[in-house]
Amino acid sequence: MPEERSDIEDGVELYVSAWKLFRDQPFDASGLAKRLIERDEYELVADEREPEASLDELVHYGLLERTDSGYRIAVEPNAAADELQGTESLRTAAVDRLIRSALVRTSERSDSGESLSFEGESYTVVELSPGTTVADGIECVTEAVTEDERRGVAITTAGTNAAQAQQIADRLTERQWEKAGTDVVGGDSSESELTFRLFLDRSSRS
Repeated sequence: MPEERSDIEDGVELYVSAWKLFRDQPFDASGLAKRLIERDEYELVADEREPEASLDELVHYGLLERTDSGYRIAVEPNAAADELQGTESLRTAAVDRLIRSALVRTSERSDSGESLSFEGESYTVVELSPGTTVADGIECVTEAVTEDERRGVAITTAGTNAAQAQQIADRLTERQWEKAGTDVVGGDSSESELTFRLFLDRSSRS
């Protein structure tokens, strides 16, 4: 039987997930919950009080701050344990280990295994930063392809980088890929940055 997780472990996991998803962008509880559910991370929002209760605790600890529309990361993960030094109920070294462990887990999910659903099909996620070149983007997509049951790849990037993602997809359609569709998510508050998602199917063409 798996060992029961503590509230602080769940809180740290939620904090790291919020960091990976939003960085310095503001977000609200419902938007975070929606993104977690898309990634099959139901355990962090399973309780009817979540994620609001854990987010409020993270504000209390100083890791998040409130904004007019919700929350924002106040301290980056590398400095988070130091921020908790004055919190008597938490041991800084222990929290530092929890944060680093959670970062590794979320990185592993991002690098291999994270998926999104689109029109009933599962797609492997490839996150592209705005500075990614077309050549590097093509390489990232190619490396992400695995011999599993997923339909294809979902390129995710900032909404302001949508044109670059489209250029990468156009080049990939010359290499046995087909565009399945696009959508935009993440705009749950007026301050939030939109995320552009482009879904590519592996073509059966030879």
